[in-house]
Amino acid sequence: MRTYRLFFLIYFGILFLIIPPGFALKNKETATRWNSLLVISNKVPDTIKAKKKNHPVVTSSVLKNNAACTFTATISGGKCTGSVLTVAGNQQPEKIEWKKDGITVETQTAGKFSNPVVVAGGHGAGSNANQLNGPDRLWIDAADNVYIPDYYNARVQKWAPGATAGVTVAGGNGPGNAANQLDHPSAVFTDAAGNIYIADQHNNRVQKWAPGAVTGETLITNLSAPTGIFVDNNGYIYVAEELGYVVKKYAPGSVNGIVVAGGHGQGSTAKQLDIPTGLFVDNAGNLFVSDENNNRIQEWSPGATTGVTAAGGHGAGNAANQLNYPVDICVDAFGNKYISDFSNNRVMEWDAGAITGTVLARNINASGITIAINNSLYVSDFAGNKVLKFTNPLNGTYTATSPGNYSAVVTSKTGCQVTTNAIEVIASETPQVTIAANTEIICDKFTPVFTAVPVNGGTSPLYQWQINGLNSGVNGTSATFSNAGAKPGDVITCLITSNYPCLTLPTATSNAITLTGPAEICAVNITADNTTICQSTAVSFTAVPTNGGTTPTYQWFVNDIASGTGVTYVSDKLNDGDRVTCIMMSDAAICQLNTTANSNVVVLKVNQVYAPFIAIKSNTDVYYKGRTVTFTAMPVDGGVSPVFQWLVNGANAGSNSLQYVTNSLAEGDVVTCMLTNNQPCTTQPTVTSSPIIVNITTVIEIVPPNTFTPNGDGINDTWEIKNIMAFPKCNVQIFSRYGQRVFQSTGYSKQWDGLYKGKELATGAYYYLIKLDEKHTLSGSVTILR
Repeated sequence: MRTYRLFFLIYFGILFLIIPPGFALKNKETATRWNSLLVISNKVPDTIKAKKKNHPVVTSSVLKNNAACTFTATISGGKCTGSVLTVAGNQQPEKIEWKKDGITVETQTAGKFSNPVVVAGGHGAGSNANQLNGPDRLWIDAADNVYIPDYYNARVQKWAPGATAGVTVAGGNGPGNAANQLDHPSAVFTDAAGNIYIADQHNNRVQKWAPGAVTGETLITNLSAPTGIFVDNNGYIYVAEELGYVVKKYAPGSVNGIVVAGGHGQGSTAKQLDIPTGLFVDNAGNLFVSDENNNRIQEWSPGATTGVTAAGGHGAGNAANQLNYPVDICVDAFGNKYISDFSNNRVMEWDAGAITGTVLARNINASGITIAINNSLYVSDFAGNKVLKFTNPLNGTYTATSPGNYSAVVTSKTGCQVTTNAIEVIASETPQVTIAANTEIICDKFTPVFTAVPVNGGTSPLYQWQINGLNSGVNGTSATFSNAGAKPGDVITCLITSNYPCLTLPTATSNAITLTGPAEICAVNITADNTTICQSTAVSFTAVPTNGGTTPTYQWFVNDIASGTGVTYVSDKLNDGDRVTCIMMSDAAICQLNTTANSNVVVLKVNQVYAPFIAIKSNTDVYYKGRTVTFTAMPVDGGVSPVFQWLVNGANAGSNSLQYVTNSLAEGDVVTCMLTNNQPCTTQPTVTSSPIIVNITTVIEIVPPNTFTPNGDGINDTWEIKNIMAFPKCNVQIFSRYGQRVFQSTGYSKQWDGLYKGKELATGAYYYLIKLDEKHTLSGSVTILR
């Protein structure tokens, strides 16, 4: 048998096997193991030949011709600042150098999960908020909230990061099968919307609890001890039926599952399962099953009819290639498996392709296990009634906090080194939206129109308009909004959903606009060019609007009777005391408290049109030369303070007085008076009286007779007074001796005949009193003889 001498060289922590020409590893399994552990070469690498001071890092390009170096790695993640970039590859990385624009910004070096800390429970078995009793197959959401099926407390507890107590998010009402109860929940899963999926083991059902719900919804029933549950990215639900020896997959909304693992009865063949419990489905759809009684982890690829043992499978035991009742499984981005090795009270890591595992932690009654986005490992300690968190210094992630071109140089455990793809990260922006209205006043006549102005809204943002916080209309692309049903006091806002590629938040809420009722009042005031007029004089009224719009309409009224339209109204048919008003109808293009307005009232003072007249009189009909005469004016409709101008023969005489007194009259003088009236309305301002023509009387002596004989003989039968006719207005009175008046006459056109009341008076003396005028009076006696 030919003997070969093999050489080993350790260079920068990497073990190199120098293989002589012609040497081959005959056993395929052995070769595979070597290939996974060693960098195999049949010559010393070029980099080893380099001088130490110039040696480069071993890269994939150096080892690219080596069959053992098949390492690949990529990064994925968002393209916005704040995004978490994640390395994924076909081997476990030993080192990751994160680069931005070609410059190293962080270096991560592998280390074992360490520093376990209690993040839930740890206060003994119990049902208080800070206690657990049999924590089982748990789940971690993107915010590192821990969801724990609290097996014996018949509840699911949620522990936020850093919390000292849990919150019951499902069950908690004692064991039972009511909608608000659970009975020995054994596994839990949450989706991106926060819905909680629960394997309700003793109720043989799967429950879904929406966020904040107080009761659950039964999705699947008639199961055989459902113990494990997983929901993939497409919403398919995987359920492990412990006593059915099968794993089924349920489409969203379906109650009929299809078998994706087992289903051939209890057994240990490749197509069988024996007490399947924990489940995990990777992004490629590969299903990993904790095959508890077979002490192995089985991997079932999509559509496979048999499983492949991915860990254990060498009987129950605590050797590196053995498991003892594994009850849960999770897989990281590199294909490394983490296993709850329940009966060995340990946590195992089984690298991708490895035939043995590594113990991560001992003395833990590991029942549930899951790995977070940041590669922290969470383990339920069933008997310890607590949940532990293990951190990993090489978490395979990097948060891009600033814009740039990011990549990673990844070194595998076997020494292979590759540079990943690059991801360009751009700055994250915060969406904003501001709304404005053409008016904030609402009424039946006008509905405000709101317009949203987005910032960082993207190419086609969605707008959800809200009234008082409640959605109004659909979440659509319209940046304008109007709702005729809105009312004063309503608060209008807009929620924008941006499609800008990089956002700190996907949505933003606008400023609020509170609608108000109308406050503006329309009014109208009317004026007249004259309110005191003469009858039949035309008056022009003008309406002066306030907030009347552009072309208000007007209705005029006289004493409440419609009389005209238009902004002005003219009438010459008004009477004294008439009340003129106007109603204006506003056409303002905004909401107003009133759309019609009543004007003020204009009351007309309409004066009668007077025809002034003046007459004059004299205090005597007999004019004597040198005698004082008083003329008096008798005006009609001359007003309250008329002006008098006396004229004698057409020349002004006297003063502005109602009377004119003179003693210088001559024969034939003509006396008149001109009246200037102050009536507000008159036919003519001045009028002249009719004239009084003065005739001077020559005074003659009047001697009444002292006797007369009224005996009917026709001679001296009456008391005749000669020349008394010159005094036509004289006053003649005759009295008896006892003072009884027996005769009285103004003027003496009918002479006294000695009778009194038609009877003859007795003979005897009687006494007379004759007032010729204002200055001449005669008295004496007269005797009647018969």
